[in-house]
Amino acid sequence: MQLLEFKELLKKANMNKKDFSQITKVSYGTVNSWGVEGRAEVPEWVRPFLNNYIEVKKLEKIKNILLDENE
Repeated sequence: MQLLEFKELLKKANMNKKDFSQITKVSYGTVNSWGVEGRAEVPEWVRPFLNNYIEVKKLEKIKNILLDENE
């Protein structure tokens, strides 16, 4: 995964690198170094993690809407 895609997925997830590091328990320094030239690439597990996180947030919104309508 390229740095640009990582940043775009973070934006879609409404989080920043610090939030991501806290949720995943990966040190902020490690997350911040991903994709920087000459440093580690963004790990492959990050894409599916963020995609699933985004989907769960969407489903939570739908659930809350449905629960509000049933009250």
